Amino acid sequence: MVFFEYTSGSTIFTKYMWRAADSPNVVVLGDGWTSIADIAFQYGTITSIEIPASVTSIGMQSFFSTGSLSSVTFVGTSRLDRIEQLAFSHSGITSIEIPSSITFIGDAAFKNASSLESVTFAGESLLTSIGTDIFTGSGLTTFTAHLSVLNLFEVTEGDNQTVGLKSGVEVIDSSPPPACFPAGTPVQTDQGVTAIEQLVPGEHTLRGKSIIAITQTRPLQKHIVCFEKDSIGKNVPSQQTLCSKEHKVLYRGEMIKARDLADMCKNVKKVAYNGETLFNVLLEKHGKMLVNNMICETLHPENIAANFVKAKSSPSKRAVA
Repeated sequence: MVFFEYTSGSTIFTKYMWRAADSPNVVVLGDGWTSIADIAFQYGTITSIEIPASVTSIGMQSFFSTGSLSSVTFVGTSRLDRIEQLAFSHSGITSIEIPSSITFIGDAAFKNASSLESVTFAGESLLTSIGTDIFTGSGLTTFTAHLSVLNLFEVTEGDNQTVGLKSGVEVIDSSPPPACFPAGTPVQTDQGVTAIEQLVPGEHTLRGKSIIAITQTRPLQKHIVCFEKDSIGKNVPSQQTLCSKEHKVLYRGEMIKARDLADMCKNVKKVAYNGETLFNVLLEKHGKMLVNNMICETLHPENIAANFVKAKSSPSKRAVA
């Protein structure tokens, strides 16, 4: 095994730098590097690499056909911005956690990486642009990302040939779970009972707490939960109530997800979700609200929809995410 550690000097790998058969197996880079050049490791015998936070780009075909490469680790708080086309195509990587700083992934970046089983987009990703055939021919079985990334990849129940996500890949939404209600759901406010979609930030309050926004989402899920009248207590709820399956509801002194209550309570059931717009209330802090006599959580401030409205909307207007 050939080990290479470089901690100072040039800030870029040159083309073909370690293309030869005697290239190092294990590479650890110091903070001097800001990029990895096109074709730097192409056809090399590298088995693992540690990439420091200072690296902002991984060049075109930089790890192309590195069949022995199984481990890619990003060290520290990464500033990686771009993964260029064919960067890891035909490589041997088995999994990768892509830093949240990434904004661009080029065509066929992981194409024919047949050992690649797991891809995770860390945190709330800044990814805004992707190419085609990114995962075509890979062995991908698990794809984990925030809702913003899932929407960008247009993850569906079937094949997505555009980026090469095949049917059967387990899709995991890593953003804080959605917690929301259909239009018409009555919310008890300090000003009276109001349908959730009619709540107005700056006018309605919940127990003296100002409403920052009313969010609108269409979560990636097959079911929502139906609470029949009296299903979790006398007059709780006071009428049939629908909510997203991850929404927490007070039951016997604990906040419990609606989907779990469907297993615990006879008249709480999962029903098909038809894709309609669902709404929730965003307060400055994660809190509670009263819906048909049920105590339910408000939207978590770290949810992707919450972050969107906080960034894009003024406090005095109803917000859409």
